[in-house]
Amino acid sequence: MKIVFDGQPLLGQKTGIAYYEDGLIRGLLEQYEENEYALDIFTFQHANEKRASVSHYSPNLKIQECSWFSGTLFRMLSLIFPVPYRFFFHEEREITHFCNYVIPFGVKGKKVVTIHDLAFREFPETIRRRTMIMLKRNLKRSIKRADAIVTDSEFTKQEIIKYYGVSPEEIYVVPCGVDTEKFYPEEDTNVISKIRGKYGIEGEYFLYLGTLEPRKNIEGLLQAYQKLLEKTGSSKREVPALVIAGGKGWRYDSIFEKVKELALENQVVFAGYIAEEDKTPLLSGALAFCFPSFYEGFGMPPIEAMACGTPVITSNTSSLVEVTGEAAVQVNPYDTEELASAMENMWRDEKVRQEFREKGFAQVKKYSWKNAVQLLYEVYRILGERK
Repeated sequence: MKIVFDGQPLLGQKTGIAYYEDGLIRGLLEQYEENEYALDIFTFQHANEKRASVSHYSPNLKIQECSWFSGTLFRMLSLIFPVPYRFFFHEEREITHFCNYVIPFGVKGKKVVTIHDLAFREFPETIRRRTMIMLKRNLKRSIKRADAIVTDSEFTKQEIIKYYGVSPEEIYVVPCGVDTEKFYPEEDTNVISKIRGKYGIEGEYFLYLGTLEPRKNIEGLLQAYQKLLEKTGSSKREVPALVIAGGKGWRYDSIFEKVKELALENQVVFAGYIAEEDKTPLLSGALAFCFPSFYEGFGMPPIEAMACGTPVITSNTSSLVEVTGEAAVQVNPYDTEELASAMENMWRDEKVRQEFREKGFAQVKKYSWKNAVQLLYEVYRILGERK
């Protein structure tokens, strides 16, 4: 088969969707090398940078460029007019996989779409306006155009059925995988110490690593941390710092304002966007990983933290219950007292930390890219057999 991926999510600063698509592509190239693979990218602007960002897939994956039209303009126009995708990428293909919710009009061959979550339906107040408009206008059309729908979790599958009435047989669950060659327990204290120094971290720390945006409930985490400081009776110097790491998404200003409001400037470290090579030592060095998100379609960061041997505190909502199972301390993300108590317990009790380290290692084994790719390839095989 010739299998083509929409390459736009892989260009520029990577997000969770980009890591998902990257994991699948690398797995397919390794496990099913008998097929022909290609990537569609618009290179009207910043062509060299875009080519460089996907050059590591070469030579086993062909880059198919549209250099005469802007990808941004195409996406804007397609909200209004049914501009055929095949005008820009006319190469033959049997299957095209769009990993970012939307299948454009006029795609050649069979079409697969990955729908990661339905946060815009469940938590519209946490979604930026342009994303909301794009999903409201395009998701229902994409579902109709799709020959197969892929999603990250059983939770999101049920959400799609609930909101769009899709038959369960048309939806395939392909969980994310974690790369244990990239995420592992870093045991070299000198490496961890160097990363701490690089990001201005002193001593023990709780860690959040992810995009800074409302859905991640970072303000709730800050409130819980402030309650932890109040309830411990310890001096602020004794309590582990709270490190907030990750790129800025949208509506993030209120996070910085909350730190000032709670007078946490000397306790909270904003580390910014973390370089790929720094993630493993940063995760490995944390006392605990805190991810109290309101809603996730899968939630990769907790699994990556577990792979690094870091105990996890997360939410008892959405897919996080399914994905982390009994390997994480699950709390009500709206209950900052409960979150503060979980953080205190994790800080003070080494036995609890060790228990969840071991549970985390066992949970990670369920989520390999090898398994994910095998599940995805079965979807392709089924489509390839259809007339």
